Amino acid sequence: MKKIILLFIFINAISDGYSQTSKDHVNKAENYLEVDDYDNAIIEYTKAININVSNAYEGRAYAKQKTNNFRGALEDYNKMLKLEPNSTFSLTNRCFVKCQLEDYYGGVIDATKAIDIDPNFGKAYYHRGYAKLKLGDSRGAMSDYNKCIELEPKYADAYFARGLIKMMNNNKNGGCSDFSKAGELGLRKAYELIQNFCN
Repeated sequence: MKKIILLFIFINAISDGYSQTSKDHVNKAENYLEVDDYDNAIIEYTKAININVSNAYEGRAYAKQKTNNFRGALEDYNKMLKLEPNSTFSLTNRCFVKCQLEDYYGGVIDATKAIDIDPNFGKAYYHRGYAKLKLGDSRGAMSDYNKCIELEPKYADAYFARGLIKMMNNNKNGGCSDFSKAGELGLRKAYELIQNFCN
């Protein structure tokens, strides 16, 4: 009888540890992301993936992206999107990764799919705008940056990018205004451009 009870306790302990372990690894990974420790985040997400936690692919991909391991990030976003094809976060970040790998058409496709799923996801417009700009479509990029700013009026990078396009189109006042707004929102590099081009 004691053996059966011990066996029951052992089995419960193992099964409880199994379910807690996967959550523990994801929680640890998220804590590492908060302090910009991407290498340890990747390790923890990998442990969670090995226990079959599908959304850990998304987190590990993001951590790889932050360490400029774009090929590794692309692989993990691809795996995540096979499991959850409508993840706007993964689609938008895969757009960014594809752009880093100079697959701008693929980036536009991913961001457009994210926008189709959630038309109010401002960052998808931002990343698609970047991809369009790299493809030479400054008018399309401007339209996407405008929409991003409409949806996320405190997104400094969108003002900065739109300001660059305005400057390229000889709209100095408009560009400087956008740089100023980006700086007010905390983007320091905007002030460097204001010093060099707006004074």
